[in-house]
This record gives sequence, C-alpha cells and structure tokens, in this order.
Amino acid sequence: YVADAEDPWRYIYIGIAGKGAERMLADAGLSKEKYIFDFPLDKDTLRDIELMHSTGKKRGTKGYCSLGYLMSVIGKIILRENPSPAQMWSTEQYVEKAKIFIRQNYQYGISVETVADHIGVDRSYLYRLFVKHEGCSPSRFLCDLRVEMASEKLKNEKLTIRDVAFESGFCDASHFYKAFYAKFNMSPQKYREKMNV
Repeated sequence: YVADAEDPWRYIYIGIAGKGAERMLADAGLSKEKYIFDFPLDKDTLRDIELMHSTGKKRGTKGYCSLGYLMSVIGKIILRENPSPAQMWSTEQYVEKAKIFIRQNYQYGISVETVADHIGVDRSYLYRLFVKHEGCSPSRFLCDLRVEMASEKLKNEKLTIRDVAFESGFCDASHFYKAFYAKFNMSPQKYREKMNV
C-alpha cells in the first residue's frame, strides 16, 4: 500500500507506561486490542505532542511537563469519542455562540482564531459556518462590528480618533481608517463632523 501523494497518512506513536496508564487509555477508549485510531491532527494537538516529547528530555522536570501535555492529548481524544453537549450544537448555535463572544470581546483585539478556540471548532470550519449562515466571513463580521461600534464612539468628542480605534479593537489607526472608509465612504473625522453638526 502506498500513501496518497497529496494527502499522505501521518503516523504518530506515543508510548506510555506507569501507574494509571492503563486506566487513562481505557478512558480514551484505547486498549491492547484497540490501539490504532484516526484523529484530526490540528496544530494545537500537534504542538502538545511535540512539547510532550521535547519536555520529556529536559532534566529536573520529573516528567510533569510531559504528563501535562499527554493529559491534554488524552482529554481531546476523550472529548472526540464522547462529545459534550457543547460539541453537539447545531451549526446555527455555533454561529450564535461565536457572535455573542465577538460582541462581548470585540474591543480586546480578539482574532478569528480566538473565537474558534472559544467555541471549540477549527478556524476553517467557523469560516464555512459564517458564510453559510451570515453571508460573510467571521473576520468580516468582526471588522464590521468594530466599525459600527466605532461610529457610536465617534459621537463622544472627548475621544481622539486614535482612542476610538483602539477602544473598538483595532490594533492600529491606519487599519481603522481603511475599514471605516470602506463601510461609510468617508473618514472617521468627516463622519464625526457630520454627526456633530
């Protein structure tokens, strides 16, 4: 058998032993009879596996760091085998949870990855859900909300344009200007002048 040239199989072998190892594997649905399984290898899980391996070589850690990363991987396997109610939401519920999180945190400089991590899905899956249910990407939704909130903050003349940008979650003023102009076809300053006539 030959692996697919464009999407090859990827094998990772993890060997564990010691008190509680058998119980831990049983909790994850693994045993001597069932020790090979498919698992989506996202970047966080791969990072945990790499750190589990590298920290195991460090002296003085007594294996605690490796054990922590192993627990994280085992936890993900258990969640995949026994999904929690949060993981069985409908696609609309995922989008609604994401929108609530965005509305509550837009001003803190959150990213689409932050939103996806919060609701427990992959970024690309979140993108597809938003396009399907909102007709736009999650990044577009987040940017539009920030611009909308900034337009309200511009009514407060005590805030500088820069302050408005940062309080609305934009990491720099130039990005804010571009996003604002794209939405309102005028600069934030012109918008402020128009609103405060």
